[in-house]
Amino acid sequence: MRMQWIAGIGIVTAFVIVVPGTAAGQGAPAAPAAASAPYTPPRTADGQPDIQGVWDHKGLLGGGSIECGYDINLGTGHHQNFTPPEGSKPAGPPKPAPPHPCGPDANKFGTYFNAVPVPLQPWARTRKDEMFKIYTVGATNVQQLDPVARCLPVGLPRTHSLVGLHHFFQPPGYVVILDEQSHQHRSIPIDGRPHVGQEIRLWLGDPRGRWEGNTLIVETTNFNDRSWLDAAATLHSDALRTVERFTIVDANTIKYEIVFEDPKVLTKPFSLSHNFVRGKKGDEMLEEECLEGNRLENYGFK
Repeated sequence: MRMQWIAGIGIVTAFVIVVPGTAAGQGAPAAPAAASAPYTPPRTADGQPDIQGVWDHKGLLGGGSIECGYDINLGTGHHQNFTPPEGSKPAGPPKPAPPHPCGPDANKFGTYFNAVPVPLQPWARTRKDEMFKIYTVGATNVQQLDPVARCLPVGLPRTHSLVGLHHFFQPPGYVVILDEQSHQHRSIPIDGRPHVGQEIRLWLGDPRGRWEGNTLIVETTNFNDRSWLDAAATLHSDALRTVERFTIVDANTIKYEIVFEDPKVLTKPFSLSHNFVRGKKGDEMLEEECLEGNRLENYGFK
């Protein structure tokens, strides 16, 4: 429910106060305006700020390309234009490429990229460009496609910014996020337990959360190296560490920021951000059926 403020009109009586040392004809210093009180969210039974319910994302982190200069809809490598091996089902016609400017206007086309430079190490930039070239103009097997095209887990940040809505639950000691994308979910303990052992590697990593005021801070480690950070083959290693901040702005808005650290791939950390907005009355998560392998026949594989 949105809060509405109604300004009342009353009668103000003015008093003149003589302050020692104030020159005649000079008014007393004006009192500073009272700062608006920060939003105080309701609390769950275990004391967490309550963010439960259905939320929508306003932004497309990694759904296209994080950087400008990489047109994800170019050529036959895009998963909907994939050219299967010779003798199998022909691919459909390529989709037209969208406008793809670089420079000051790049963020106007956020559906395709965010125009945020990714500080890749030189070897990682070369590898990304090789993967992107194969993906767009010369893919010959599904292993060269975006993992999303294979219905594999999409990893971070894409799980919270691609298809559909997100449902937040808060059972005692946890924040659980269900994503409409590919049945994915994250169970985030907030009880201070340590991360799992280094031998365990996961598509969405191993998250640990804590609340600082109205901000849920989630540190995630133990990633595998198989997901892409975006649809333009931006890679990461198993040393990836992310720190997310879900900050409750008001009853209907959560500011989301994710910082990426990867000493094997990046020269320095970088960040992305967008907002979650509370779903409208009647919004509900629907089934987005995407199971590993269920598209292979579309590409000519049995």
